[in-house]
Amino acid sequence: EINGKSTGLITYMRTDSTRMADEAMESIRDYIESSLDKKYLNEKQRVYKSSKNAQEGHEAIRPSDIKLIPDEIQDSLSKDQLKIYSLIWKRTIACQMNDAMFSVTIADITAEKHLFRATGNTMIFDGFLSIYPYSKTANLNNEVPNMSIDEEMPLKKLDISEEETKPPARYTDATLIRTLEKEGIGRPSTYAAIIDVLLRRNYMEKEQRKFIPTELGRIVNNVLTDYFKEIFNVKFTAKMEEQLDLIEDSKTNYQEVLRNFYNDFKVRLDNAMNDTKQIKKKLEKETDIKCDKCGSPMIIKWGRFGKFLACSNYPKCKSTKPLDEEKLEGEECPECGKELIIKRGRFGRFIACSNYPTCKFTKPITTGIKCPECGKGELVEKQTSKRRLFWGCSNYPKCKFATWQRPVKKECPSCGNSFMEMRKDTLYCPKCKHTEPKEK
Repeated sequence: EINGKSTGLITYMRTDSTRMADEAMESIRDYIESSLDKKYLNEKQRVYKSSKNAQEGHEAIRPSDIKLIPDEIQDSLSKDQLKIYSLIWKRTIACQMNDAMFSVTIADITAEKHLFRATGNTMIFDGFLSIYPYSKTANLNNEVPNMSIDEEMPLKKLDISEEETKPPARYTDATLIRTLEKEGIGRPSTYAAIIDVLLRRNYMEKEQRKFIPTELGRIVNNVLTDYFKEIFNVKFTAKMEEQLDLIEDSKTNYQEVLRNFYNDFKVRLDNAMNDTKQIKKKLEKETDIKCDKCGSPMIIKWGRFGKFLACSNYPKCKSTKPLDEEKLEGEECPECGKELIIKRGRFGRFIACSNYPTCKFTKPITTGIKCPECGKGELVEKQTSKRRLFWGCSNYPKCKFATWQRPVKKECPSCGNSFMEMRKDTLYCPKCKHTEPKEK
């Protein structure tokens, strides 16, 4: 609702097309010339080439009306809506603007047989960066001090560092989508669904915005790549997309494509189905835990909800219990006096009575830190439906305070705040922004 009128702010958002209508292109260029300056307007229309797999049935993602400037309609938008609309609006304007220009200075400094190089940049024309500055351009103004040829440079400090080969960085949402796009896997409309399935089925977990494969994810990957290596391959989806495009263009027969796929797939599927018991047996592990009912050793098995303990005397004894139960030493159930244990449910870990189902006492795992917002509840451990960990007020829904960062019960030495947050290898105060290394 903008000025009392329902307004569509952008074009269709589930496309990777770069094509824009002539009317839209004209309005963008008119806006740059009239509202910014003619020097910012690129001499010719910039037309971008779409990838060969792009969905060209729609225009590129762009504002439906370029005159709806983000700052002027921000009161009608939520915080997240304003962020994404501003990104789309600024990038659309920037695509028809002139490049930024920089003066680059390179200084070569010799020291006996060694050569040191210093590079500096000075912006002489901001171009499209006046509208669309992005993170990689944040420190482009980095001037080299004035110096002359053959001038002697005093050595103030010399740091010698040895670089070791590092493994590839973990995927984030952005880098995973970029890789899927590069490999020709999926489309813009399916990227979010792919990530959702990986998290919902517990194949991956998110830590510090990075995807970490779970034990279940590794097992599923190993089994599927062993039996279906031709299908669980990054090239398979891209190849299938190409074949579907050929079918659409009447350059091949769909029955032939299906036949070629299914004949090989049926053989592999039959082999996997015949080895089901063997696959499950490989995943089982013996433990030292004794069955409560018959005294036989318990073994670790896998079910649809993950690992659990089952009696090795099955089917004579059908005793099972969760694997991730932890005993709480010295704590008894306030209702029946039995031992308390830590269990895991669909919304994360919680404390429960070991006498369940006779006693159904439960309580959340608390940090012992008072909620900074209401001061009444405590910050307790919670988990989203997609298994992402967070901490929220125990007084919910009266108090809706929540944080993604793990709270630590330590007073901030700078401002005296009652707790700090764990951020990678540092402790961070959310009140005064003081940081310090994490204690080992």
